[in-house]
Amino acid sequence: MVALAKSLPGFSYGRFDVRVPSVTDLRNGTNLQVLEINGVTSEATNLYDARYSYPEMVRFLLRQWQWSSSIGKHNRLQGHPVASLREIWHALDQYHKRKLPGGSPPS
Repeated sequence: MVALAKSLPGFSYGRFDVRVPSVTDLRNGTNLQVLEINGVTSEATNLYDARYSYPEMVRFLLRQWQWSSSIGKHNRLQGHPVASLREIWHALDQYHKRKLPGGSPPS
């Protein structure tokens, strides 16, 4: 998974959803099939594990947000551009307009 993550430009943090035929394959890192790659906004799946209390789940989320903020700060210090909230809203608005019936298809 590390090699895959490193091969994705701009990927710093996220979660891979994988399918594996057996626990042995998982332990050996063999026969992994990546079903989905989730970026920084995805939650850790252990949040939904009934073994954890609500305060523990909040701690998981806070830790994830702290890591995300640290990565963002590092990227800004390295000179990577930062989108303004206005730019983000505009991009989302344009994306949703293209998905609506009668909207222009995505380019």
